[in-house]
Amino acid sequence: TSRQLLILSTYADLVAAVQQSVISDGGTEDWATAVVTLLGLAVGRLAQYQSSQVRWFIDSRSGSGQPLPAFGRHDIPMQWDFAEPDPRSVAGSIVGAARSVSSALPNVAHGSGSVVRGDARTVAPPAGALIATDPPYFDAIGYADHSDYFYIWHRRALRQVHPDLYATVAAPKYGELTAIASHHGGKEAARKYFIDGFTETFKNLQTSLARGLPLIVVYASKEQKGGKDEETRWSSILSAMVAADLEITGTWPVLGTKSDRMIGLGTNAVASYVVMVCRPRPAATGSCSLADFNRALRRELKPAVRDLQAAGILPVDLAQAAMGPGMQIYSRYREVVDQSGGHVPVEKALRLINTALGEVLDEQEGELDPDSRFAVAWWEKHGWEPASFGEADQLARPQGISVDGLLRAGVATYPKPGFVGLLGSGDMNREWNPSTDSFPTAWEAVHHLADRLIDGGGALEAGRLMGQLSVLRDPAQALAYRLHDIAAKKGQTQDQERYNALIGSWSDLLAIAASEKDGLF
Repeated sequence: TSRQLLILSTYADLVAAVQQSVISDGGTEDWATAVVTLLGLAVGRLAQYQSSQVRWFIDSRSGSGQPLPAFGRHDIPMQWDFAEPDPRSVAGSIVGAARSVSSALPNVAHGSGSVVRGDARTVAPPAGALIATDPPYFDAIGYADHSDYFYIWHRRALRQVHPDLYATVAAPKYGELTAIASHHGGKEAARKYFIDGFTETFKNLQTSLARGLPLIVVYASKEQKGGKDEETRWSSILSAMVAADLEITGTWPVLGTKSDRMIGLGTNAVASYVVMVCRPRPAATGSCSLADFNRALRRELKPAVRDLQAAGILPVDLAQAAMGPGMQIYSRYREVVDQSGGHVPVEKALRLINTALGEVLDEQEGELDPDSRFAVAWWEKHGWEPASFGEADQLARPQGISVDGLLRAGVATYPKPGFVGLLGSGDMNREWNPSTDSFPTAWEAVHHLADRLIDGGGALEAGRLMGQLSVLRDPAQALAYRLHDIAAKKGQTQDQERYNALIGSWSDLLAIAASEKDGLF
């Protein structure tokens, strides 16, 4: 609005004049530059609130409302309405923006350093270095295009103190290593530009590594089942790494986003990034047959998935995290070849890794108690809806159990004559205790934990139940992953969120269980 335009223009011009004011008050030129720089960034932060991109958000838990700044995600969507915060209030004011910017200062490392703007394909440090990079996510974000939203205000406030950074009217866009189709005349040309550019980048960065240090690459997918687009994003960056003769020697999933991020509000979206530790692949490395690659996948992925689950990786992130151990196998060879001697591309390797992950989860299901195995198969087919007794009887008998036994085990119920349904959704008996249950099952453990965590008592009550599970803990955790996988494939978002929340709280529940045992609660 014209009001907002006046606010931003006024503050940007006032900030531009601050440098001379600080110097006149006795401050050094460096101090004045630092103050102006932070205030200039605060003007950019102010632009996030003084904009028709601001949404009004009501917290479903507290009922309170607040304006949410622009760029809750990396785009500029059309909005039917917007919130206009009072620039004199805390949210959307220059004071609030300055506080937000300055809150980062305690995290600044002591000492001196330098920052150089350069092209990653050619830039090099003066001496060997540890290199960590979080590269562009293919075509997911138009970084340079979106930068103009902030650049015009930063430039107005800061071009006198940083003339080298703000020499152009808009953010520089030439040479950006993204795969934006409109910048390159089509999707295929954009993908080739991206892969070629990052192959060149990774080759250049290898020459800058200090002896014995790795190259660290951080990457993320959008969501667990992102389809062809997400496969293309992952395969493109991995293809460049392999083409640059890099070997992935280790991977870590790292929690990188907050629970109140826009994409996390009411969705089941990825919260983790994958950190890939890379080293130059030895020149003498040979090739590998597709059969040997598949055998190595089956041998090495199972313990890797167990480790990821034991570390509490969220189910929604498991498919993404499992790419790391799988690509460790793929990238240790110069190439993987199929039966005809042809090259197996990264895209196919990723699909094989995903298939192997599914087999690992299927195998974990086979380790469950018979009642829980029945429940998984029934839930995968019917969800929470009841179906005929005859079908349930046919499914139960081969596993050496009966439908009546499932009822006694607290897994199933007769919702109406001639029909069988699963227990686990809706009201649950919060007095349930596995130590007093004649037939405790992993199915019961998962759904009683989720019920107490989400619907009744919170983490404390769920943690107390966790302390009573004993040998059911590991099967219950594996079952939660399996159920999340099924829910994701069937598009059952509400169930996904429940199982994801349970696994996300697993380590906290274990800590509460341990504290309960030690008498701290």
